[in-house]
Amino acid sequence: GAVWRRELANMGVPVEAGKSGGFFEAAEIEVILSLLSLVDNPRQDVQLVSALRSALFGFTPDELTAIRLADRDGELWDALCLRAGADGKCRRFVDTLNALRETARESELTALISELYDRLDCLAVCAALPDGAQRVTRLQRLFELAREFESGAWRGLRRFNEWVAKMRESGNEPSIPNAVDKKAVQIMSIHQSKGLEFAVVFLGDTARRFNDMDLRPT
Repeated sequence: GAVWRRELANMGVPVEAGKSGGFFEAAEIEVILSLLSLVDNPRQDVQLVSALRSALFGFTPDELTAIRLADRDGELWDALCLRAGADGKCRRFVDTLNALRETARESELTALISELYDRLDCLAVCAALPDGAQRVTRLQRLFELAREFESGAWRGLRRFNEWVAKMRESGNEPSIPNAVDKKAVQIMSIHQSKGLEFAVVFLGDTARRFNDMDLRPT
């Protein structure tokens, strides 16, 4: 499902996974979660590259290479800080992350996410991308998740990040009511499509051998 979803999105075709998952795999959710992880600890190379390459910051492969060359053997965050002294784009990222880290020390989680959305104009950026309405809906749902988390016994950004990580590992995808766009390609399993009718259906992943275990005598 993730491969189909990604390729359709790259071609500008609206796509919705519905109840079949995909919330945490959506590019806009991945980058916000990467940023929240970096706010807690910026010394994470994978999350840092994810954020830098995203539509929110738009670093090119050449620019990422230049950052790495600023400090070949150290952590990427250190290389980025060194590069920020001579590169305005790097300096803006470092300043943005440091400002968010300061907000995280003084504010509740929902205030931090609201500040992140506003500072980076996340909703407007996502709305301008293919499948923009669904992207915005997912960002709004992530904010609601933070609100739900704060209403419980736990508090704090680190615990929220751990809570989300457990949801991802368990396959517990947040529901998005009324999120299906009738003009979008819907991806679902055969089991989930029971009782539904569509004018056009593409059956994917048919190269695998048919499972005939249920047909064998016990």
